[in-house]
Amino acid sequence: MILIWAIAALMGCWSFSLFMRWLSETLANKRTHLQARRSARAQWLGFVLVFVCLGVALFAGWMGLYIEKQYSWGKSGWITPAGVIGGSVSLFALLLIIWATIGDRPRGRIRCPKCWYDMSAAVGLRCPECGHEVKDQAGFSKSRRPRWAYFVAALLLVAGTFGMSVSRDVAEYGPLGVVPTWVLMAGWEVLPDDWIGADWDTSIDGCLRERLSDDRISRSRMRRFGNRLCAPLIDDLDARTDPKRIILLRVLNYDITSVLDTSTDTYAWADPPVDIEALLRLTMVDAIDALTAENPTPAQSATIDAYADVSFIAADWLFRRESESGQLGEDAVFFSPEFYALTTEIIGVMPPELHTEQFGRNLIHRSYARQNLAWSVSTLTGVYDTHFDSYFNTESNPEQTKLWNRVRNLMRIYPDLPYEEQVPILKRLIDYAKSESASQRAFALYAAEWLGSLNIFYTRSGTQSYRGTYAYSENQETSSAFEQLKLVILDEAVGDHRVANPDKVRNQRTIHHLALSALNAISPGDTRIYTLFRNSLLAGNDTPTTNVDSLDDELIQDAIENWIEQFGDLRDHESASVRKWFEDNLPSSVDDDDLLP
Repeated sequence: MILIWAIAALMGCWSFSLFMRWLSETLANKRTHLQARRSARAQWLGFVLVFVCLGVALFAGWMGLYIEKQYSWGKSGWITPAGVIGGSVSLFALLLIIWATIGDRPRGRIRCPKCWYDMSAAVGLRCPECGHEVKDQAGFSKSRRPRWAYFVAALLLVAGTFGMSVSRDVAEYGPLGVVPTWVLMAGWEVLPDDWIGADWDTSIDGCLRERLSDDRISRSRMRRFGNRLCAPLIDDLDARTDPKRIILLRVLNYDITSVLDTSTDTYAWADPPVDIEALLRLTMVDAIDALTAENPTPAQSATIDAYADVSFIAADWLFRRESESGQLGEDAVFFSPEFYALTTEIIGVMPPELHTEQFGRNLIHRSYARQNLAWSVSTLTGVYDTHFDSYFNTESNPEQTKLWNRVRNLMRIYPDLPYEEQVPILKRLIDYAKSESASQRAFALYAAEWLGSLNIFYTRSGTQSYRGTYAYSENQETSSAFEQLKLVILDEAVGDHRVANPDKVRNQRTIHHLALSALNAISPGDTRIYTLFRNSLLAGNDTPTTNVDSLDDELIQDAIENWIEQFGDLRDHESASVRKWFEDNLPSSVDDDDLLP
């Protein structure tokens, strides 16, 4: 590949050189008093060679890129098209300088040193063509050195050096690596969105957002850039809703507020160039106006799209500042009642629209931006507990999000609630699990699976993050309510083969399927739960996966033993669907010897 790219670069340079010489000779031949150096045939041959060399260069370059794409396994150093071509162009530039320095020697010819007119038949020391006069006869015997060659060589050296300097970036980021990072940082406002990375789905490799996430840019440089981004946030609504600015601030969130303490070699808190309290209040007021508007204006729609990130940035800065100053205590965490009390105090009295049903509908809106922003506002203003009915709304509505997302948003709040607020939620889930409504029962099962996953995480971590998190596993009343929920699932939901999510076109699941998934999350690896899985599988019912490989070391060994005991004899089952389920769920650490009776 290196040879092919070098051939492509040198042939391209040769094509350019031939074109310049062909153009020079063509112009010279139009001057009747200049000596003809080439025949007409040679002139046409040179013109053809220009395109032949250009074609070879393009073909070799295409072949090099194709081979590199098809067979290269990794990205290494300067061995990229940009690096090899840059090095070849630089080498050609050096050769061009040598050629220009040697020049066209006189070899006995007598020529004017200015216009290179043939002076062999001329009399005197003045050129009859251009009027230039030399001091003596030796002045007609100078070598001809094309000055344009030095200019072209300088341009080629700059281009070649640039190619080699960006080679590493091209290897890592792709074609956009040709654009230096400082150019992206200087022109982020006018450059295309995909170059900046404003949209996670459409951004390309090597965008500015991706580069800021690497360790190749110094923290001081990122802090200076972040300070520029922060400057207009208070005074300019357009700046607060600019998606490119906001996504870059998310990436630079920590760097903006951190400076290196050389005495301890650690990063300490540094105030950002913006009033955090004022920014938090502004974002809350703007967000509430946008979320409660009957017909949002374009500016309010932009607010909805961007403000979930802006409010998070302001809240995160506030939390870190108060934590490092000791105001929230040593074990303070972001999602805690203590921090929410602080944000509520800073934000002040909020409008009554926060408590309306219209605001609550945003929490389950089909737009993720609306959901996220409404969730941030409800938690930071302390009104989340007034909108539980919105989360528990199981009606199917095209304007609202799916059941699973409603459960997810509720579970983002649940771990932070005090014990006395968790119990009513668990009791409501018990009522939903007993309900004859398929959507309500599915909601309860989704929530039980989520809570079971939280409990697994709590058990595996062996640590307690703060009061209230995973409280059902450490408080008697919540633990009792959760155990009751598990029993209701066993009695009511297992064996219910109604479709749980009829609004889905694909991957429709039954209540029975969700019940087994929830029980498996609550009691992972339990032989009694695996017995239910086995009975469901052999009865031909929709049976979920056991996910044994995802368990922690503390749980996985017992789970594998129970799994082999319950399912080990199904490897050669007569049913193809049973055999496929067995293959899909077989723990990766189990081999054939483990399955022998």
